[in-house]
Amino acid sequence: MDSAKIHLEINAGKCIYDGNTVKPDKRKGKLVLYKICDNLYNFQWINRENNKVEDNLILTKSISLEKVDQCKTGRVYLLRNKLRGEVSFYWMQDYDDSKDEVILKIFSINISKMFVLKMEKRVFLQVFVKKFNSIIANDLAKDMGNKRRYSASDYTSGLSDLLFSQSRNMQNADSKKGVSFKDLFVSEYISKLLEIPEAYDELKK
Repeated sequence: MDSAKIHLEINAGKCIYDGNTVKPDKRKGKLVLYKICDNLYNFQWINRENNKVEDNLILTKSISLEKVDQCKTGRVYLLRNKLRGEVSFYWMQDYDDSKDEVILKIFSINISKMFVLKMEKRVFLQVFVKKFNSIIANDLAKDMGNKRRYSASDYTSGLSDLLFSQSRNMQNADSKKGVSFKDLFVSEYISKLLEIPEAYDELKK
């Protein structure tokens, strides 16, 4: 892990939750929040005894961190994934509780910053999600040798070019083999789109 990208780090253990009760896992660990790239953050729980990452998730606006005030025997925090209906509990292993409020504040601020897009990015996103399906229907459904019909100024031209480039490579490799939709619609072409929660939600409609 690149230490220069770490935004938050604190010693904390996991908790064992059976759906009714929460018990501390006595292993030594730490919570780490670090930046992967612009508007994309990772949250991890790392076992300090063997430096193994056990909890690893990309933060989205559906994930929140909150203190469990009902716990009187220690400082326990709840990580809630509203989208998946999942919860994880962590207990603070530092005696000094001065970081607690700072942790919640930093977590909240970083989550908020992930989704503060500049106006030009919002415009791009709107154009992308509106025209994505039409590009697939109008371009990919046609014979791959036909002339392209989209405008060079289209925001989505880059993705469409990439898809058609891949299809031509497939055809050249095996001219007798048909190119299916699933051959073109691979993760590397849309991974950036799926990293944007608003776009992902729009495409699911």
